[in-house]
Amino acid sequence: MNTASSRKRILVLGGYGSFGARLSRLLTKHTTHLVVVAGRNLSAAQKHCDEFGGVPAELNRLAITDCDLQKIGVDILVDATGPFSMDEADPYRVVSACLKANTHYTDLSDDGDFTCRITQFHRAAVSRELLVTSGASTVPSISAAIAKSLTEDIARVEYIETSILPGNRAPRGLSLMKSILHQTGRPIKIWRDGVETSVPGWSSHRRKRVDVKGTIKLRPRWSALIGAPDVELFPNLFGAENVCLRAGLELNIMQFGLMALSIFPRLHLVRTLRPLALPLRFLANLLEPFGSDAGGMLVEVGGRQMDGTLVEKVWALHAASGEGPFIPALSAFILCNKIANGTNEIGALPCIGLLSEREIADGLTLIDASTQVHCAKKRSLFETTLGEQWTELPIPLRNTHAVLRRRAFRGTARVLRGTSSMATLLCFLLRFPPTSEKTPVEVIFEKRKKAEIWHRNFGGHSFRSTLTCQDEAKGEIIERFGLFFFTVLLQVVDGELHFTVTKGRALWIPLPSFLLPKSDAKESIDADGHFKFQIELSIPWIGRIIMYEGRLEPAMQNATLSTKLPDPS
Repeated sequence: MNTASSRKRILVLGGYGSFGARLSRLLTKHTTHLVVVAGRNLSAAQKHCDEFGGVPAELNRLAITDCDLQKIGVDILVDATGPFSMDEADPYRVVSACLKANTHYTDLSDDGDFTCRITQFHRAAVSRELLVTSGASTVPSISAAIAKSLTEDIARVEYIETSILPGNRAPRGLSLMKSILHQTGRPIKIWRDGVETSVPGWSSHRRKRVDVKGTIKLRPRWSALIGAPDVELFPNLFGAENVCLRAGLELNIMQFGLMALSIFPRLHLVRTLRPLALPLRFLANLLEPFGSDAGGMLVEVGGRQMDGTLVEKVWALHAASGEGPFIPALSAFILCNKIANGTNEIGALPCIGLLSEREIADGLTLIDASTQVHCAKKRSLFETTLGEQWTELPIPLRNTHAVLRRRAFRGTARVLRGTSSMATLLCFLLRFPPTSEKTPVEVIFEKRKKAEIWHRNFGGHSFRSTLTCQDEAKGEIIERFGLFFFTVLLQVVDGELHFTVTKGRALWIPLPSFLLPKSDAKESIDADGHFKFQIELSIPWIGRIIMYEGRLEPAMQNATLSTKLPDPS
């Protein structure tokens, strides 16, 4: 730990920009430190200091040296310029200058690669007793602190999803716009089903609602997937099976206009939309009178508690009166104070675990923002359908069917198709896998409102069905395969879950008994405690349609976490 001194000299690089200006204002208003507002435009820095205080300085991030910092006498440097990217010739030029000048460093990066690779400077930072940290912003710093608080009593974390929903009148910094546009339509990383995968940036739109008691309710806003350090950091930190970040624009014309533009990089017609930052900012400014100056943020987590209860928690933040842009600056503000007080860690690391939920809450009292945590217990489809029988299932079986949004399982299976021509035709129509003595299998349970979609993949041959609760009192579900709907009775017998087809129809036409499939299907736990399934479907006058059996394990259990954190030792 460092020792405290009476007053620190804090340099905010980009201190007159959208977020840097908010950080500079917080520091000049709520501390006694000397704040140096720096950037390439000295007149802009001077204008800011004339209004809010501080000392202006002209510094170019791309040409900064340790001599510049020593000349000013900087104790702490906060880089609020952005966009942070590994595409630059020397992306860590500022970090290197800080280390040579014995200056603490932090930044407002939301780029996963840039933030995670900060650990390469760990030894140098420790030897100089400095804190060098990246990502002191909304993500991953605040999202990590909140997620840690929400997941404390959750034994298995199924998902962590953060959403940032600014008001339309929030300042549109050019660096932020470049960062978003560079991601739009290009592959971004998300953590899904226990593995890192890529999806197009600004895709998978979902509506989000920010509900904080005592505040004016925000209208539900659309959000889309964007990249964030959370995806690379949270799987190791929380053992989360699914992690993603969403962002949304208040006006639908802007939200879906950006989605339309994403087609060009998705089709490889252009490499990036970043060159459109200036003209799009001009158009966005024309729409500034519409919408509101109120923004919000959500951190949503879900999973299973130690007693098996499924729970979903939502931390909601409402920022009124244009206060939203202060949120990304809050973590850096708190860190500067901790360094000044000598209560900071040392070393080079992403900004996770450095701030607590309590410190974030205290910081939010400085601005016009309110938060609330919503917690709700949930029941899975099978728990609802089985009723009292649910508790008769072995815990591993209950855990398998404890789905809040999405869970994946992987293993191996043996598949036998029927040999008749009619069985071959039905297998083709229903996309059942071919005969195989041993094939890799993946099963994904995806919750959609009151239904579950089961995606099955046997060695690259995929098929799916949709399950809904038919009669809770009778323990029946409806399973739909394409145009066919089957009523299935669920029963627990000697710790095994049995599936029996009792009725069927093609669209609205009931199937006669001689066309109704007979099922010999069950789930159980083998001697090693693994989930085991045995499924055989047949029709009396045709014989076997298909039989498949195998074992499954949670995908997260088999996954190699892909967090790109070099060993700091």
